[in-house]
Amino acid sequence: MDIFTERSKVLEEYIKNNPNQLVPELKAPVLIGGQNQYLPVYRIPLKLLIYNIRNGRFSAELLKKESDLKRKLDPSIEQDAKILQEILLQQKPDETENLMNDLITHGQLDPGLVTFDGAVINANRRMAILSKLHSETGNDRYGYLKAAVLPKNINEKELWRIEAGLQFAKDFRLEYGPVNELLKLREGVKSGLTLTEISQSLGGRFTINELKSRLKVLELIDSYLESTNQKGQYIKFQGQRKVELFNSLNDNVVEPLLNKVSKKAAAEVIPIAFRLIESENVTYLEVRKLRGIMQDKNAKETMVTGFQPDNHKESVTSDLVDRFRLAIEMVDAKEEKEKPKQLVERAIAMIGAIDPSNPAHMQDKELIKSLEELKSKVGTLYVILTRTKC
Repeated sequence: MDIFTERSKVLEEYIKNNPNQLVPELKAPVLIGGQNQYLPVYRIPLKLLIYNIRNGRFSAELLKKESDLKRKLDPSIEQDAKILQEILLQQKPDETENLMNDLITHGQLDPGLVTFDGAVINANRRMAILSKLHSETGNDRYGYLKAAVLPKNINEKELWRIEAGLQFAKDFRLEYGPVNELLKLREGVKSGLTLTEISQSLGGRFTINELKSRLKVLELIDSYLESTNQKGQYIKFQGQRKVELFNSLNDNVVEPLLNKVSKKAAAEVIPIAFRLIESENVTYLEVRKLRGIMQDKNAKETMVTGFQPDNHKESVTSDLVDRFRLAIEMVDAKEEKEKPKQLVERAIAMIGAIDPSNPAHMQDKELIKSLEELKSKVGTLYVILTRTKC
């Protein structure tokens, strides 16, 4: 038996046989086929509904849980429904508590939206809270969700349009989070929508080029997770600052190198950037510096010397970060070549940071060799400049 078909029949029979559950004061506005429609709202028993695992607001959390369990979750199974409920309740606990208090005090004022077979499109978190309240209090008031039911003829493309239009709206809702937003956009493409259609569905929130850029950022995140044996662990990038690292990598490094330098340079920089991001010791502003480094022969050579893309040892990554920062200094120095006094002052400050009393420094042959080279270059520069003066 197809449980979804069976559930749709039960839901249809419930609405047909319970006209008293119509909520006449509420209508659910929905854009279907480019036309605004106002669907009737009913009080629907929670037992006739299931959580929508397509819901973009918790895609990363869902994928993480399924990865941990090593299986897909089925919202029609009670055990899995409980897991989905907990995921929804644990998202931003403070906001969840505020919404719970609002539902207790005022009841459900805004109607949800469900598919013809009872999958909740817009009100998953509200249903999770109502289910929790109903279980804890036994109060029948919390056993229903006020929702409108979509027509049966809604296809995958139209359903994405409706979901995205509602879930990206600026209302009293849980924010997507940067990764979930990217996943939702990609889901739109997979549903068969063009970028133009996605942009239009979201009221122009993203231009075509912005959509292309966001999807490329997600591709970089996918590649990074795979390179660190964390495939599908999008939950690690729910913070805006972490996603901003990949925004900078794509928008300020990879794309400019691809368009203005070469495909080779763009390909070469990605594994380097991944190891730098993995170190958790670089900022998104520093990541942007990779473009200049890759275009400077000496700076690039300094950074990539000894680089091993598949070596994730902390000592190797730490060395890469040090070389990266040195390469930044080299590029910055070239950009400031018309300011020799500032360059000398910076060099003095950097040299001053070395502790001459540290015994380890005295045994460091590479350090001694570098100091000899520095001494030679400073001596030569001094002779040239003073001789010119005379």
